[in-house]
Amino acid sequence: MYTVKNVNLDQDIFCFWREWANKKFNWFQTDSEEKYQEHLKTRPEKLKELGWINNSFTYEFNSLGFRCKEITDTDSIMFLGCSVTVGVGLPNHSIFPTLIAEKLNLQCVNMGVGGTSSDTAFRIASLYIEKVRPKILVATLLFPERTELLTGQGVVRFNPEMLSLKNLHKLERQYTMEYYEKWIEIPETAHINQMKNILAINKLCDMYNVKFVSQTASRIPINFYNQARDLMHPGTEYHEKLAEIILEKI
Repeated sequence: MYTVKNVNLDQDIFCFWREWANKKFNWFQTDSEEKYQEHLKTRPEKLKELGWINNSFTYEFNSLGFRCKEITDTDSIMFLGCSVTVGVGLPNHSIFPTLIAEKLNLQCVNMGVGGTSSDTAFRIASLYIEKVRPKILVATLLFPERTELLTGQGVVRFNPEMLSLKNLHKLERQYTMEYYEKWIEIPETAHINQMKNILAINKLCDMYNVKFVSQTASRIPINFYNQARDLMHPGTEYHEKLAEIILEKI
């Protein structure tokens, strides 16, 4: 069990993804019904071109709050990352964690959490790697500018867009101006922070004899591929290409 000054990092106020535990959704995060209806009015041709008109699917989360089946002691591959790893805007069978796991005939343990950073990825690895004991761990960390701050009231997640948003949550408003603006002021801060987390996850993998694959150096230009149903996240072509690149590394 990991503790910092007697603060249990397994508490629900830090493991915010547990709010999705054992739930099933028709829409999720940026892939909302409201946004879909808006796009039907403003961008119907794009939805039609991509095949998203009346294309329904579900998001199903296990008892830990992750978009994968219940974790067993079967040989597995574990994935860490943000909404791209979760596969927001796409059915589960089309996303790169599923494609890779099926290709390798391994149980897919998708521990991606939307809107998160390399800090969150390390926390998830530290909490679950000993329990899951995967054969392979894949960390797809695309946005070094993101970070998180643990507070007594929960986790505040930071990204550059927050600096221009007015409708922030109370915790985010409290900490953004005094913390994140200073944190992001020097770009090297973000890159060093992500590097530290990648090295830390790599060390955890060494401790548990897990093969580690990091997909950060060869980022794929998202705009070159089709789009997911929310017309924001990358679509099936991107996920197929990303699966191909990661399989080559494995």
